[in-house]
Amino acid sequence: MLKLGFLIASIVHEFIHLVYDNQVPYNHCVWLEEGLAQFLSGQKSFLEADENKYHNWLKNSVLEKEIPPITFLKKHGSSYGEFCDCSTNKYNGYDISYALLRFIIEEYSEEKIYEIIKNPSALLSFEENIIYDFKKRYLN
Repeated sequence: MLKLGFLIASIVHEFIHLVYDNQVPYNHCVWLEEGLAQFLSGQKSFLEADENKYHNWLKNSVLEKEIPPITFLKKHGSSYGEFCDCSTNKYNGYDISYALLRFIIEEYSEEKIYEIIKNPSALLSFEENIIYDFKKRYLN
């Protein structure tokens, strides 16, 4: 039986997809959409209260795995919870999407998220460096 908190978070997650689809009817950015859906639904709220818990999760769930180029995070993969580069499936796209969204909020601001949602050209130029900047912060 599903726990009520999990059910509500899942409903909010899917609602975020509906809102995003309405606001961005073209040029969907899957990593941004999934990061927003997880962040705003509270699905990873257990990571929000404790920085040490977040950094441990980040190390084990994201940094110790393959971090793909941003192009691999632009479409859903062949199996649930993963984005697919069609050769390895070594990384969890939901985890990376959440980590990237949180990175943007911490490094820039919540306003930056709004800017890249509303302006596809801002997203394109931002995407050129996001994985590099993320790795530079956490892998050095």
